[in-house]
Amino acid sequence: IAQATGIKIAQAAGRENIKEINNINNIGLQLSIIIAIIFAFLLYLFPTNITNIFVDIKLSNNKDILSSTIHFIYIIAIYQIFDSLQTITNSSLRSLKDTLFPMLIGIISYWVIGLSTGLLLSYYFNLKGIGLWIGLTTGIIILSISLLLRINKKIKNLNKII
Repeated sequence: IAQATGIKIAQAAGRENIKEINNINNIGLQLSIIIAIIFAFLLYLFPTNITNIFVDIKLSNNKDILSSTIHFIYIIAIYQIFDSLQTITNSSLRSLKDTLFPMLIGIISYWVIGLSTGLLLSYYFNLKGIGLWIGLTTGIIILSISLLLRINKKIKNLNKII
């Protein structure tokens, strides 16, 4: 979806059709988020079934794995919604030749905010792996929102130029 969105936006940009750029971006975002939400609900509703695909939870020494895995799956469900958002917006920005800002905000979001929050939660608050994933999810939420604001600003600026 991200690749198709980016290609279609680049073609519309070549034609200098701002309305089409905006429509394609919105359709790509909506489609991606709808699919991500559907899968997030599936993850949220069936964490035990998903875990059972990979681990036999009927074995007594695997019972602890189920408890941990369910928490990870809930966090991943949230993570994937924002990951789909950032994937589309990143592709849209790339197709409009905007690559420096997404790279810098990606570094800040993942490495500075996400990783430091994850390490703090993992070690200082003793949340271990769950803390790391909460930190990474925090980073991707910030990245997604930043890129969404950037693409909206970029499209508004195109209206002024063309």
